[in-house]
Amino acid sequence: MKMLYFVSRVLVLVALLISCNVSAQQGKKSGKLNVLLIYADDYNTKSGYNGHPIVQTPNLDKLAARSVNFKNAYCQYPLCSPSRTSLLSGKRPATTGIRDNNTPPRTHLQSTVFLPQLFKQNGYYTAQIGKIFHSQRFVKDGIPQGDFNIDTASWSFQYNELVDVKDPEVIRLAHDPKTSPARSANQEWAILNVADEQTGDGLVATKALAILEQRVKSNTPFFIATGFRRPHAPYDVPKKYFDLYKNSSIKVPTSPANDLDDIPPIALTKIDPLTDPETIDKIKGYYASISFMDAQVGKLLQKLDEYKLWDNTIVIFLGDHGYHNGEHRGLWHKQTQFEEATHGNLLLYTPQAVKGKEAKGFIEYVDVYPTIAELAGLKAPSDLEGKSFVPLLNAPEKKWKQAVFSEVVHEGVLGKSVRTEQYRYTEWGTDKVELYDLKKDPNEFTNLAGKSAYSTIQQQLKQTLEKGWKTVKLISANTR
Repeated sequence: MKMLYFVSRVLVLVALLISCNVSAQQGKKSGKLNVLLIYADDYNTKSGYNGHPIVQTPNLDKLAARSVNFKNAYCQYPLCSPSRTSLLSGKRPATTGIRDNNTPPRTHLQSTVFLPQLFKQNGYYTAQIGKIFHSQRFVKDGIPQGDFNIDTASWSFQYNELVDVKDPEVIRLAHDPKTSPARSANQEWAILNVADEQTGDGLVATKALAILEQRVKSNTPFFIATGFRRPHAPYDVPKKYFDLYKNSSIKVPTSPANDLDDIPPIALTKIDPLTDPETIDKIKGYYASISFMDAQVGKLLQKLDEYKLWDNTIVIFLGDHGYHNGEHRGLWHKQTQFEEATHGNLLLYTPQAVKGKEAKGFIEYVDVYPTIAELAGLKAPSDLEGKSFVPLLNAPEKKWKQAVFSEVVHEGVLGKSVRTEQYRYTEWGTDKVELYDLKKDPNEFTNLAGKSAYSTIQQQLKQTLEKGWKTVKLISANTR
């Protein structure tokens, strides 16, 4: 009897494996490429695959080895909702009208076909799991706050993980991020004594795995968007991820004592005057959150391996914008026009592209929509404001855009910035200007605006900013 039971279990397992493999093969025969979009919240460029000396991202490193790593990808607005709305609509903030986290994405875009909506209209099963459009991070009295993620025109299925977070410790920290006994009043980190699966992002990974399995078995093309909230503050993740980092290995960002003297005050935001030990603890929490997020991504990549989906699936991973970790005498978070906040993280895998290469041509997040649509063979809307960078996927050595653009509002003043290969030029209203030579001064310590030696380049960049993105030419004929 024991032998018969054992044989029957083996036969069931074999049957399941054959079924999954057949479904995957049938998916390949459908001719449609699946899409797995993975968003990380507030994730800058610190990773193993970008050469960071201590940040551990083993799973993203594996994805990078399969992908093209876009080293010069820039967001259009360094804040969650404006950036995500821009990328998902294929339109710039001046068009979307979204310049804060409190205005729903469709407020000014009622007739816009968002990226997942395009796929849904073309027969794809579209799933939103976690934070894709901006949403409030926390629940109140068990009820999710904010409904930006809810967009029935875009999604076949939606999942808000905050409803299912049950662990009292996780809920307490989420409700009271500044004054919880688990952390000091001026910090944004805490060590969780819970399993990954008891956190919000752990629930997102679990649900995404279930949806992937379901789609494979149903043999329908999918666009699955999975949004993780880490490494966004508060940096609350399980202990094992904090244990990856030693305080002695973490360096406090340094800058000249007079760094802020030539920066217009309107350009600055959220300066935290922390002590060095406090800064190290805070950075450690951020790094731990990166590694935690990486572990959740790894679960998705393993599922792609298991179901042999790499031959018919586009995978795109990105952070919604950059992030400060104490640069410029204590800047934290985002919403500046410095490199740390506007420079993004973007990996793109597609079966036909080269693998494990770095593309150094300048691209913008607003270019993602037309790129993914082209790769999937879908006709994109004619009013998109980005440019497909598909040619870079098989020729990553090429240069691309002459300039990229971003903006942010501080105290009612619009800051507009243009970034070229060598310079960044930013205007705040009509009378405050910044100019940095990023080849000589990559940390943007010295504002060159108004200096006679740079008057010509300043005037040229001013004109580029005024003329805007529509006049920027591609320089793809040249190579590095």
